[in-house]
Amino acid sequence: MRKCLFHIWTVRGIFADYQHAFSTSLPFSSAKQQAFPVQLLNTLAYAAFPMARGWAGSIPPMFPDNLQRELLQVEINFLNANPINELSRGSMCSCVSNFIAPLMSDFERLLPTESTTVQQAITKCEPPLGQQPSEQSLNTADDFLQAASSENHEGVRTRYEFRAATSAMGAKDYDLAFRILDGMTKEQRESMDGSWESFRWQWTAQAAIDYYQRGRLDEMNLVFNAVPADLQPIAKISFLARLDEPKDAEPTPLVQILNDALIELRRSTMPDLDKYNWYLAVLPSTIKYQPAEASGVLKAAVASLNKAKDRKKVETVDFADGIAEPLLAMDEYVVKDSIASITLAEIRANLRLVLLGATLRHLKS
Repeated sequence: MRKCLFHIWTVRGIFADYQHAFSTSLPFSSAKQQAFPVQLLNTLAYAAFPMARGWAGSIPPMFPDNLQRELLQVEINFLNANPINELSRGSMCSCVSNFIAPLMSDFERLLPTESTTVQQAITKCEPPLGQQPSEQSLNTADDFLQAASSENHEGVRTRYEFRAATSAMGAKDYDLAFRILDGMTKEQRESMDGSWESFRWQWTAQAAIDYYQRGRLDEMNLVFNAVPADLQPIAKISFLARLDEPKDAEPTPLVQILNDALIELRRSTMPDLDKYNWYLAVLPSTIKYQPAEASGVLKAAVASLNKAKDRKKVETVDFADGIAEPLLAMDEYVVKDSIASITLAEIRANLRLVLLGATLRHLKS
């Protein structure tokens, strides 16, 4: 499961890569027996059903029905394993409103027999009294905001506000989308179980890419400046990783964004294991735009890994997966010394094997 999360930050918005990760990396069978990673289910639902979740870019490749069906089945299993009661209502209804209820029509299409489980969960999360508008009748951000304004049940109001924000993103009304997200209370954000933060930096990167590609750099910078400080380096690293700029593009604004992201990441108080992952995420962009800084980024990644209290939770493939090619583009002796400084022997040995394999492939090509 953690392997999927590691891939997600680099390929958000590149749905062909998502499709590969979804079809080869998600261990559905084991997910039915293990604890459910809520944020991963949320992110994969956004990847597999982009239009239902407010995708604001060009129309992405559609996932085959069989893969969509498998993800929906995992969400059914999640509901069955976590009954909604007075103790779990807050957290479970947040999950229902964020990434299950928006897919109701897909449940009816692909899992018609089991869709009643989803409808029952939605009903349990609705307030017992009062007339609510049918979500099928709500289409625009204004529709959802109007429904939210007359709603007293916090879970339902949060769902309507989030749907309003996704609708605004779909219409590229970024100002409205961010005003809705930023206007949510602390309690609403916490009830979304990490989803608020995830969508805030993902949408920031998405809006910044749109502004950059249209030459609206002032608005791009305003979008970055408006995101909460702890999410700014993440948004900027995601922006650089997803950006497919023309070959003749002026690199100066991208270099500045990269430099800002590195400064903010160094100052960040995020857990060391998260910091290590984001240093790895920004390494390819550093090699591309600021190659002289790459060695410092790699050393900072290793230092964060060595300091992480929960570093043994890292699957050994995580460190090596996707990093072999950037490392081969760096100074050989810097890479050698950085690998030697990794204190966890299993990761150190695995990375050396992956680099050896990549080197042999280059020699054969």
